[in-house]
Amino acid sequence: MVMMIGVSDLRKRERARFRTHSMSMGPTGSPDEYFAARRGKRGRDAVGDSKLARLDQEVDAPVGDVSLVFTDIKSSTLLWETYPIAMRSAIKMHNEVMRRHLRIIGGYEVKTEGDAFMVAFPTVTSALLWCFTIQSQLLDVQWPQEILSSVNGQEVQDSDGNVIFRGLSVRMGIHWGQPVCEVDPVTKRMDYFGPMVNRAARISAVADGGQITVSSDYIAEIQRLLETHIESDRSGSTGSDDTLNDDMLSHTIRRELRSLSSQGFEVKDIGQRSLKGLENPEHIYLMYPHSLASRLVVQQQRADAEAASNSNAGTKTRDSQLTIDTEDVWELWNISLRLEMLCSTLECPGTTELKAPETALLERMKNRGGEITDRFLINFVEHQVSRIESCITSLALRNLIRPFRPGRLFEQACPMADILSELTSQLAELKAFKEQADFAMAPS
Repeated sequence: MVMMIGVSDLRKRERARFRTHSMSMGPTGSPDEYFAARRGKRGRDAVGDSKLARLDQEVDAPVGDVSLVFTDIKSSTLLWETYPIAMRSAIKMHNEVMRRHLRIIGGYEVKTEGDAFMVAFPTVTSALLWCFTIQSQLLDVQWPQEILSSVNGQEVQDSDGNVIFRGLSVRMGIHWGQPVCEVDPVTKRMDYFGPMVNRAARISAVADGGQITVSSDYIAEIQRLLETHIESDRSGSTGSDDTLNDDMLSHTIRRELRSLSSQGFEVKDIGQRSLKGLENPEHIYLMYPHSLASRLVVQQQRADAEAASNSNAGTKTRDSQLTIDTEDVWELWNISLRLEMLCSTLECPGTTELKAPETALLERMKNRGGEITDRFLINFVEHQVSRIESCITSLALRNLIRPFRPGRLFEQACPMADILSELTSQLAELKAFKEQADFAMAPS
């Protein structure tokens, strides 16, 4: 009854004017019949089992009204650069969890690009159930220790001691509508195109790591399904709505709704956002399973801290004659740190991955507050340029004496003294050769 009141209250407002800052649907406590039925078919298969053949066959590609989900790993590029070996294992684990639960819940993998997934579902409820499941299951993966030790993968607990972040952090976006559906002539798999797909991709880009962003169209459709099924449950009928005429589809939606209501969820309105390439702004909402609802609090605290940090960051004096953005200066410092990280790593023979740069001093300088003079900016930029040039010179010398080979960079690691020694030896040989050539060419 609490669930019915909470959801029906959303109906009273127009989609574009939905202004509730937080809506909670607590767990009902009833058993999750959806997963109980699926587990019953498959026995003791573990989450980490990569043999998808043991599971149900992949569902047919949905057409017509479709729920599209785009996913992406936060800071994956940085993680690949810093921990290339660990990321190979981590991506395999990530993909295994994603695909296993696609089979269990019933989703269609459209395609992948790098670590990003595009997935289609025949119902809005199955899409949300998959997203909730993935966000929870990723916390239990045995991630490589390098990932867990990184800033982007370290474990985070809420005030009650519950783990809410751990390992790879995946952002997700869901949109509902009617895309253009065509079979790819090369892959022979269904692909989706059109404005609906573009909007879905842009909605997912709004999400931060561990977040699930959804569109107003998606919210409206899941509200409609909840109210329709609640009403049909009261009347004891299957409902007269066009989308519920098929008994199998209706049964599937009911089962998914029971699963969602058994775990509960949170909805937060984050307002209208201007999406890249789209003329009209889109109203965006965040959704979390009840067990991870404290992510809302933690991420809001992070956002507040970042805003306070930005407001306290150094700014140029009012009479400044420079048009340099101080953020660009800090980025220049970050570049010099990363180059020095590479040079430092190449000093150590036998190394297998880049050493992470020490940014504590950078962060303290950046957040110290106060005004920055033009003289300070000019001297600081000149200093960073000198550091960058020194690193480039060092790397150029290394490449000259021991040419870098794609994929085998660390095999060339050695102390810079060895490089200079080889360079000195080669210059001496060149000098001796030149003296011999000059002597041979001299008139007798």
